[in-house]
Amino acid sequence: MEPHVSPAAQDDRNALPRVLDATLVVRVGEPLGRSRGGWRKEITFDLEEGYAVFREKCLVKFAEVAASPEAAKKRIELHDNSDIYLKRANNDGQSKYVLLTEDNFRSTLEHRWRLLQPEERLVLSAFRFQAFLYVRSSAQPPAQFHRATAARIKRARVQRMAHEARLRTQ
Repeated sequence: MEPHVSPAAQDDRNALPRVLDATLVVRVGEPLGRSRGGWRKEITFDLEEGYAVFREKCLVKFAEVAASPEAAKKRIELHDNSDIYLKRANNDGQSKYVLLTEDNFRSTLEHRWRLLQPEERLVLSAFRFQAFLYVRSSAQPPAQFHRATAARIKRARVQRMAHEARLRTQ
């Protein structure tokens, strides 16, 4: 049987810590769309500094990503708004991510924190908020880019077999 915990002590255990960790995922695509993958950067932030400082830290991390060799190939750049989104629950799809603003920053983080299991709230736990920054690629796709559909694969196989047959007859 669990010992009785006073409401004040319960609130203390459930309170959002002042210093938090987040993983910023920089994705190429439209916000709340079907973007996959991306580059991950870790951010530690102070809740009391507010959304503006958190956003600036995210933009600094974006600059690091943009300078990396992998991202340089895609020539990524910020959308005009450069909004930051937060995943409010573990199972949320991208369509349910929340646009962070100065007004909802703290309440959105508190909502996510309340959804955690008690063991996930421990200081030593590896929990990190999931933040997302969507960017666009200014690189042009190759002009002759074709997916490998079944019909194209079959056509290529027939062409290869015909070519090999011609080589054998020569």
